[in-house]
Amino acid sequence: MLLNGSDAAFSNVTSYPVGDNSSHVSVTDLDGDGRDEILATSAGENALFVLPNLGDGTFDVARSVRVGSTPFASVGQDLDGDGDNDVVVSNWISGELSVLFNDGIGMFPDTVAYPVVTPRFVGTIDFDSDGDFDLLVASSQKLVLFENDSIGRFTQSSSTTLVNAPRSFRAVDVDGDGRPDVVTYSEAGNAVTIVLNAGGGRFIPALDINVGREPRFAATATWT
Repeated sequence: MLLNGSDAAFSNVTSYPVGDNSSHVSVTDLDGDGRDEILATSAGENALFVLPNLGDGTFDVARSVRVGSTPFASVGQDLDGDGDNDVVVSNWISGELSVLFNDGIGMFPDTVAYPVVTPRFVGTIDFDSDGDFDLLVASSQKLVLFENDSIGRFTQSSSTTLVNAPRSFRAVDVDGDGRPDVVTYSEAGNAVTIVLNAGGGRFIPALDINVGREPRFAATATWT
């Protein structure tokens, strides 16, 4: 971790152990104190590591939460509407999403697994415009949508097949209709793919745009 000393010098560097083969880091406030904890997935230990924020720029020793086999990505969001942030982890080898429900103090007494083939990236987004957060998963050559029933129970409602296997995605309103669309990128396919939101939790067939070799990231902005 690199702390900004207010002069963009980043002179303070601290390392925190989070298990073997950590593949993804995200942040979210788990205990409701207004400060973000760090979440790190460990494929080597099949676990999510949580580093509690101590409030002074340092973090407590990481605690581990068992998830599925070979976790890839994680994201925090209030999924059941109780005011605290829950966590979703995509597990590549075991083919499932682990939904970890927060008890309000940053612990996860309840976990539910949802099967999905080879999930990589997972994001939370109100895709069907009903006021709660759904789960969108970049799977093997598919985008898969799990709709939320507003209390944190999910049903796989739709999916769309992609020619190029997505590594990750960004949600953004591409066509100006007020609904979030999806922009994915594929290293193997050398392409960026745009998937439009048809409304009601449905996808419009994807549009592939060839770009340079092995794109690793996609960003969106308004230029005109």
